[in-house]
Amino acid sequence: MTGGGEALVAGFLNGLARQRVVDFIRAVVEDEALMQELSAVDLKPEAVATFACQKGYVFSGDDLTDVIESRIAQEVPESEQALRRQLQLEREARGSSGRVPLHIETDAALLDIDHAPDFVLDRASILRGNVAAIRGMPALPDLLTFMSDALEHAFDAVDLEQIHLHYDFKSMKARAETAYVQLLADDRIPTAMASIVRDLGMDPDDVLWEWPGMRILFPVEQGGRGVYRTANSGALAAHRDTWYGWTMGRAYPQRMRKRV
Repeated sequence: MTGGGEALVAGFLNGLARQRVVDFIRAVVEDEALMQELSAVDLKPEAVATFACQKGYVFSGDDLTDVIESRIAQEVPESEQALRRQLQLEREARGSSGRVPLHIETDAALLDIDHAPDFVLDRASILRGNVAAIRGMPALPDLLTFMSDALEHAFDAVDLEQIHLHYDFKSMKARAETAYVQLLADDRIPTAMASIVRDLGMDPDDVLWEWPGMRILFPVEQGGRGVYRTANSGALAAHRDTWYGWTMGRAYPQRMRKRV
């Protein structure tokens, strides 16, 4: 076979793999049971590909990564892609110790802290792996009120803990999207977030914060399916999103105003 023929066949096979990835993603979106099963899987590309193969969708971790990277290239502005590439190169240059297996115990501590007027968050402690439960932070109730107001308006004042008794998943998702759109338009959010940052003893100009969103999940007995902002979501294990708060804030401070 000539070089051109080999390239044609390779392109055809890559197209089939890409379509299988897309078909799998659509199936997960539409099938509550499949979504629930996937939520229990380590979401590394290789693990997801293995899970998909068990369900009849045969593709590799590289195929999945290619589809994700293609979507990033389509959806993310070039300036942000350039920053992403720069940070990836810096991380590769530093080397990585890799992920710590979930069954390995660590010496991380849970710090139970009552907020005081002079409180300053020990960021070094947090980035070493410790978790701080900060109680009585004055600025937090305002943000929670803005979020609950948007949800109650979208769900016609139904008790938010009883949503699953009044709406099926499709209608719940549509109303959750309405609530999130309202929250995105709420010009009180930047002030509330800046107040929270100050309550943590930091300067808002030094912190990159993410525009808040809601995760709404049906009880496990009703399938456990849910939404985060406007996307489908399953239940998640404990996780943390602290890594970019300082590093990215210094590298790209203009993003602190609104990250959606």
